Amino acid sequence: TNRKLMIDELVNFLATKDRVKDPSEPVNQKKRKRKKDHGAIDKNNATAVDESISSGPVQFYPYETVDDDHCETPIESYQDVQLTLTYFASKINKLPKDLKIYDPFYCEGKMVDHLQSLGFLNVYNKKEDFYKVQTENKIPEYDVLVTNPPYSMDHVEKLISFCTKSKKPWILLLPNYVYMKEFFQNAIVCGCH
Repeated sequence: TNRKLMIDELVNFLATKDRVKDPSEPVNQKKRKRKKDHGAIDKNNATAVDESISSGPVQFYPYETVDDDHCETPIESYQDVQLTLTYFASKINKLPKDLKIYDPFYCEGKMVDHLQSLGFLNVYNKKEDFYKVQTENKIPEYDVLVTNPPYSMDHVEKLISFCTKSKKPWILLLPNYVYMKEFFQNAIVCGCH
């Protein structure tokens, strides 16, 4: 199938860059960098991070946040997918700097800095409610979705559904238990959810 062909091409591309590891080797899983614990409060349909506990100014979000979900992704995670993003750019005849990357889940905006430092200059990551943006049909134009989504509630399942319906490439940083979930297996096997 077309999906299998693209996966095979990607594996071959990465192999030529000496980046593919033996599948029998143990996987070194990156942990998300945690900020200091902070409390979240809900005021007037916006969530604030408590300045007295966090190291920075109070952040207001136009959506509900959960403390354990609100973590910036370290640059090493983006370095790990840099070649894959370069491959995606090459498949649509773009330079990495022109590849349109969309991250629908905003934390503090560091992911834009991280990707730009790796040469990906066209990154969309704004402090907006992803679900509201979908409902209003205002998803920005993009070539590939890259995100470390919130793991609480049904965020991952909703995101997998969005990704498979989009018919565009996506890279998600997810806990390993997700691959055993029925919704994920359905998405991978048949591209549906």
